[in-house]
Amino acid sequence: MIDLNSGSLVKINRKSISPDGLLMLGTDSNGKICIYENINLSSYPSSSDFFGNTISIDGTEIGLVVRKIGRPDKIRQDIKFSCYDVYEIIIKNKIYHAFRYNLDIDY
Repeated sequence: MIDLNSGSLVKINRKSISPDGLLMLGTDSNGKICIYENINLSSYPSSSDFFGNTISIDGTEIGLVVRKIGRPDKIRQDIKFSCYDVYEIIIKNKIYHAFRYNLDIDY
């Protein structure tokens, strides 16, 4: 996947499981798919990687890329794993973290 530039507009998709079977999105207290304010790059993939405020995702949300944060420590730094790169994005005036896998530029 190509890197996203700061200022890029992206659509947030609802693909909750990566091609490798890893969880890419969370669920809120109502069971709706959501993204979180933070993804812990030191522990992903584990059972408590997503934390902070959430926003429910229905597949129509548009976000603004602020910056690329990095890749989880346990994921190899090979181009084929770029879907695990984490970006800081703004949605509805709040900052969230999202995997590149969940950010579409062709919408």
